[in-house]
Amino acid sequence: MARILIVEDEAALREDIALYLHAEGHDVHQAACGEDVDALVAGDGDIVVLDVNLPGENGFDIATRLRRSSSLGIIMLTARRLEDDRLTGLDAGADIYLSKPVSFRELAAHVRALARRVATAAPASEPPTVWLIDRTSWRLTAPSGAEVALSKLEMRLLLSLAESPDGQVDRNRLARTIYDGDLGHDSRALDALVRRLKAKVERTAGAVLPIQALYAAGYVFSAPLRVAAVPSPPA
Repeated sequence: MARILIVEDEAALREDIALYLHAEGHDVHQAACGEDVDALVAGDGDIVVLDVNLPGENGFDIATRLRRSSSLGIIMLTARRLEDDRLTGLDAGADIYLSKPVSFRELAAHVRALARRVATAAPASEPPTVWLIDRTSWRLTAPSGAEVALSKLEMRLLLSLAESPDGQVDRNRLARTIYDGDLGHDSRALDALVRRLKAKVERTAGAVLPIQALYAAGYVFSAPLRVAAVPSPPA
């Protein structure tokens, strides 16, 4: 049994795939957009069946982000049939690229093969490396589980880095985001903010915050950094 997330905005197709894979014995979850993908990965998900044309973040960007920090299986399922699109998907980190309409039997066979690969590749006791931002409580959680309270400017800095596809943001964009578009700030203010945050994290959580300066460019967060999913209100 694999834990699978189907990310597809066409509800009827998503339901049909979920029912078929559930009948195959898998633990299947559904989402209409990419917002719930990180929650699956944080919960030890195995495989994502991912559409390309999604509202908000598209499938190519989601695959790229997932592949940076995870060995889970990625199956791209899309109506795009051009070779360039298929190569883009594979370059983004997809294991398999299937064009719609797809045979559910073929999809299930790929799921079984990927589930075996993921189980074989999974490290036995690898420590967690993910840093997590909570928008609600304004806290940063280190891989060890230690929490650090964040100021408004620190939240803006970390959210900018987390929401960048490659974890890298240039100085001007950071300044506009952190200081409400006011580019009149001394450029050293941004560097001072980063230094204070790194010192706070080391003092509070006993960990080194992996923000690195890029020469004449900006900053990059060099470890997996995710934003905690906001719970849905009760029905």
